[in-house]
Amino acid sequence: MISSELPELMAMSDHFIIMAEGRVVGELDKSEATDSKIMEMAVSTFK
Repeated sequence: MISSELPELMAMSDHFIIMAEGRVVGELDKSEATDSKIMEMAVSTFK
């Protein structure tokens, strides 16, 4: 599933691949995924 709606993704997914600028920047299992970790990975390439 591809979405920018974090609550929807957190409820429906058990594995996350985070992309930024067309590249994979991170991967998390549901047990380690939090809103803040996902957002940190997504914006890390813009720092």
